[in-house]
Amino acid sequence: MTTPLALIIEDDPNLGAIFERTLKSAGFETALDPDGDRYNTILTTRRASLVILDLHLPLATGEEILGDLRSRFSAADLPVVIVTADIFQGKTFKARGETVMIKPISPARLSELASGFLPKE
Repeated sequence: MTTPLALIIEDDPNLGAIFERTLKSAGFETALDPDGDRYNTILTTRRASLVILDLHLPLATGEEILGDLRSRFSAADLPVVIVTADIFQGKTFKARGETVMIKPISPARLSELASGFLPKE
């Protein structure tokens, strides 16, 4: 069985590293897109089981990326966890049915949430 992939789209290098370590310990392989411009290439080479998406990125907005992902994948086919420090935006996305985590994010909480997205054996 192939290890499930978690795609992390996060520009903060410290958070990206924390998210990678946390998700690897939860049972995922990880791929990191720090600018918001590589996620399509990653998704054409490998199906992701989970996306961690920051809303504020250097080369795209999280909202643009989410719109692109949702135009191609349903929430059931590609779960996206939005991570943001902006409580107002977080509430907006949560009202639209997305999973939202407000920064700062506890690695234990991220691990617990991500474990729910691991493929069932």
